[in-house]
Amino acid sequence: AEEALKMPLDTVYKMRDEFRKRRDFLYGKFSAIPSVSLRVPGGAFYLFADISDLFGKKTPAGKTISDSIEFCTYLLETVGLAIVPGSAFGREGYVRFSYAASMDTLAAAAERFEKGILALQ
Repeated sequence: AEEALKMPLDTVYKMRDEFRKRRDFLYGKFSAIPSVSLRVPGGAFYLFADISDLFGKKTPAGKTISDSIEFCTYLLETVGLAIVPGSAFGREGYVRFSYAASMDTLAAAAERFEKGILALQ
């Protein structure tokens, strides 16, 4: 911990700016998806998206999405996207995304998230 406190601040600022860039990228992508709402987080490296408007919609296989676990399972099985259900954090109707990944990975995740949502009826 002492060594971390001795670290030059330019390294810390660079890391902060990179996380802000990733956050803003995902926020912009997710904000444009119908039935998804979220706020810009004040800290950490997670987005917490409200997907409750998707409950009651059907998957292409005909299964009705009724909670965040079913939604996350659907995305994993159909588009290969692993995200965490909000129920794991006491917030049913939400999903949690980490943006502690490369921009390429985040772009692919945003594409898969949107593809999975747009396939719901």
